[in-house]
Amino acid sequence: MAAIDHALSLLRGAILNARIYPAGSQIIQQPIDATYEALSACLKETPRFTISDFQGKLMLNDTTEIHPNTILQELIQHDVQIITVSSGLTKVEVGLLVTGFAKTKKDPEMAEGLPAWLTKNGVQHIALAQAHYVAVREGEKVANQVKTLFGAENYEMTAALISRLEQSLRELDGLPQEAIRKRKAEIIADLTHRSVQELQALVETDLPEAFFQTGFSQSLVQSLSLEKSEQFFDLIVSWAGGLTPQDQASELTQIKMQRLRRFLKSLIETPGARLISSGMLEKLAQFRLVESAPAGFLEGTESFSVIAYVEHLLALPLRAVLKENVQVRLAQVVQSLCAIGADPALRKLVDHIVANLSDEDPSNRAAAVKSLELVESKIHSSQRKALLEVILKALCALAEVEGASLVYEEIARSLARSALIALTENRSNEAVEVLQLLARHRTEGHPQFQARRALASKALSYFAAESIGILSHLLQSTSWETKEEGIRILHLLDEDAGPFYLELAKRPGNALLSQVAVSALRQMGPAVRGMILDHIHLGVPAPVLLRLLPAVEAQNDPVILQKGLDLLRHPDGHVRLKALSWVASVPGLEAEEGLLRMLDDPEPEVRIEAISQVREHDMRRLTPALVAILPGASPEIQDQILLALALWKAAVALPVVADLLLGPKKIFFRKGSTAPSSIRTRCAWVLGQYPPDPMAKAWLKQVLRDKDPQVQRHAQAALRP
Repeated sequence: MAAIDHALSLLRGAILNARIYPAGSQIIQQPIDATYEALSACLKETPRFTISDFQGKLMLNDTTEIHPNTILQELIQHDVQIITVSSGLTKVEVGLLVTGFAKTKKDPEMAEGLPAWLTKNGVQHIALAQAHYVAVREGEKVANQVKTLFGAENYEMTAALISRLEQSLRELDGLPQEAIRKRKAEIIADLTHRSVQELQALVETDLPEAFFQTGFSQSLVQSLSLEKSEQFFDLIVSWAGGLTPQDQASELTQIKMQRLRRFLKSLIETPGARLISSGMLEKLAQFRLVESAPAGFLEGTESFSVIAYVEHLLALPLRAVLKENVQVRLAQVVQSLCAIGADPALRKLVDHIVANLSDEDPSNRAAAVKSLELVESKIHSSQRKALLEVILKALCALAEVEGASLVYEEIARSLARSALIALTENRSNEAVEVLQLLARHRTEGHPQFQARRALASKALSYFAAESIGILSHLLQSTSWETKEEGIRILHLLDEDAGPFYLELAKRPGNALLSQVAVSALRQMGPAVRGMILDHIHLGVPAPVLLRLLPAVEAQNDPVILQKGLDLLRHPDGHVRLKALSWVASVPGLEAEEGLLRMLDDPEPEVRIEAISQVREHDMRRLTPALVAILPGASPEIQDQILLALALWKAAVALPVVADLLLGPKKIFFRKGSTAPSSIRTRCAWVLGQYPPDPMAKAWLKQVLRDKDPQVQRHAQAALRP
């Protein structure tokens, strides 16, 4: 590791020298030779290695982070993401690499990029790979790119899956109810897509108590399609029926039976038992997997006949069903109707609520939408799909003509949730139809409906934020058809997919996926940019910040400046390093003072980058401060300051540069300089960059008698006209 650090440090130095000194200069060739020797030493340990830019971190062979990562700036300038070095490397190839990096992208020779330039020049043992980004609105190009991101993933039931489930259940402790509901939906969505064999293996394991206490057994069975639910229970019955007396006596079989009984007992004690046919319950009881079939679940805090109650409601005026005392009981009524299979009564109740969508009072229409949303959340889709279609059709029809913002906001949110439920329950076509409607409303231009554009966009953003786990699951499916569904939904969301991409960018794991998410975010508008900035602050952990910072382009913006100044106080040096470009991008005294403070940063790469930003953004007002710092600074900082002073040709710096070159001046003589040879060489070069000056000329002549031949040569070069 130390060897590669040294090699990259030499490479960066050679590149900087190649930008400053004329081609063929010995001061360029020497670091090239040293870089070649260092890289060759690394190749003796391994015949091939890669250096890559991984979300702002410099990585060796994609596994080990390299510090310091100053060479990263050179990669970024040429859009290079990966450098691969292999055995057979020659000194000429290293020289060409240095020469190529020393050029800018604007150089005519770099028209096809640095990798192509190296190939044209015959470099065979150094390979560069460039990062190519695709705009988020490039239609099928995006689709094709996203398809390549998600490789096949084996979902066989393993101990690792059980461990992950246990961890997910532990994470529910202490979360708000909305967060718990969202996380449960993600866990159930993951389990629902597994095979019935995997589900059997799951319930045969020693599941944590939280799985049963939080109702996962019921939610899991309710989320399965009717066909899959039957296959699941058939598989359990088939296994139990195939056991021989010897099998039944074995300890392993008894443990499995106990666990299956625990799972089924937790299920039949809830309304979820109504999802098991009476014939299946009898079979389960025959094999002693359940004790008896449940009697029913109409008992509650109040004793009443649910059918009689619904008939009573239907006899009242339409608006009666919207009253508060009815609404607080509505969920229990719907659950009871579902449990006893009273579908005709349930359909009449739904039709009664739907009729209120035509009420002349917007507040009543909004209340009816909320009621339908509640009913929809309590109905199991696999058994009552026709009823769900009635609700969805009614809401979509109202959405097309509704002009009251109060009502449309409820409709849009309800439709977004309907799409989310449909996607969770493998009804992706229904989800797509709803999203298409909202996407059309988001872009419509009719003056009558201008207010609902923002509300439709808000609903789509809600869907994007809530569907992260489900969409990720679709996109990572081994089925191309399932992947296509996820890609199609992302296209419909367009810029409202910002929350989805933001979460992908924040999550560790798939580096390529994270980079594409960052690229998509950079292409989006101000609203998404503001959303990203809200997630960037001092309280965010460094790994997340380092993934998010590249998603926002540094620009002249007061918000960028304040965010950058805040991040300069972050405890992680890599974050402070990234924040420097944000601060430097906003001209002004506040930014200059912020950069100046970073010259005292404990991390050398941060100090170097701070001066580099000062030089690149031509902050000449800091000249006196840099001159004051110069004598006592470390050699690497002195080198950067001298480059800035040479660029600006500040007269106030000449005496200090002379002191570094010749030593501090006493009354009649100078005490010899203690600066390193490299710094004294740089000082001689700096004096040569100034316009003809008698004092500078006199100082350079004194150096002609210097004991250091390097310093002598640069003094001679500086004195040449």
